[in-house]
Amino acid sequence: MSDEKHERAVVDASGHYKLEQLTSQVEQALATALAGSADGILRNLTCVRVSPVRGGGSFEVTIRPSEEAPAPDVVLATLRRASGYLRSEIASEIHRKRTPELVFTILTGDGEL
Repeated sequence: MSDEKHERAVVDASGHYKLEQLTSQVEQALATALAGSADGILRNLTCVRVSPVRGGGSFEVTIRPSEEAPAPDVVLATLRRASGYLRSEIASEIHRKRTPELVFTILTGDGEL
């Protein structure tokens, strides 16, 4: 492998690692924010999966409500209202110029909503 190709491979691998690291940090921050929230609906939610969209500019967040949680549409509305709070909690845990946007998906017994 030429030096130029080797350098490009290292950069690509490093970028992939950084995106995985950011995804993990976002997932951890969300789990902590949900569990520690003053909102009873948010406390009854579990972050199941966080997947980067558009290179880490936004993340798709899959949420599983507990059995005590209200209907999925109420959960989704609550998450959308709380997205500023959740993003601020993420911002305090990651070191990036911009905090990623969050797109929520609710996992129901029948599958995703």
